Amino acid sequence: MNENPEHYYEHGGAKSDYAIATILLGIGSSGLGRVLDIGCGNGKVLEALGARSADLTGIDASAGAIDLARQRVPQASIMVADVEGILPFGDAAFDTVLMLDVLEHLRSPAKALIEARRVLRAGGRLAVTTPNANSLMRYVRGRNWFGVADPGHVSLYTSFTLDHLLERAGFRISMRRIEPFTGMLADPILRVLRVGGTLFVVAVKA
Repeated sequence: MNENPEHYYEHGGAKSDYAIATILLGIGSSGLGRVLDIGCGNGKVLEALGARSADLTGIDASAGAIDLARQRVPQASIMVADVEGILPFGDAAFDTVLMLDVLEHLRSPAKALIEARRVLRAGGRLAVTTPNANSLMRYVRGRNWFGVADPGHVSLYTSFTLDHLLERAGFRISMRRIEPFTGMLADPILRVLRVGGTLFVVAVKA
């Protein structure tokens, strides 16, 4: 998280329009059903989901972010909640759960994933993005790479360690990609070489 959270959320957080479009394409447009966005920030992703689902819920630990999200997506149910605590929802309450740019901020990621699994229906989908610790730019930029430059990032993952974490929490990986999310012409090449800056995984409640 940026040291100035209000500025961070007002300017879209870490989720660019290009990244959101790529993520939604990867999740697919059918069968989203009831959607929970954990760490919804300013509601930018929920807004994009509005054309795909009429049942949208978002939670974030930042009251400032929640205010912005409610203004952006008034039709959604949006509330302050501790993403590492007990979520204020019943079992199997959602068909799709998003945790986009969230895991790297958590000190208890396994606990948060187990709770995300609880609120998912059987066969429901979890979409996760997080910085790729094996990114080419991590080696090029060193401590200036976004994955380590953000003081709010307390944990980093490789494709292997993220898969392991999700599987231990009771998920089955259905799709994994390593995304550059730059919007540049080189993105397809970086995607094939698997050296992009962001891990993107869709997993199913096993």
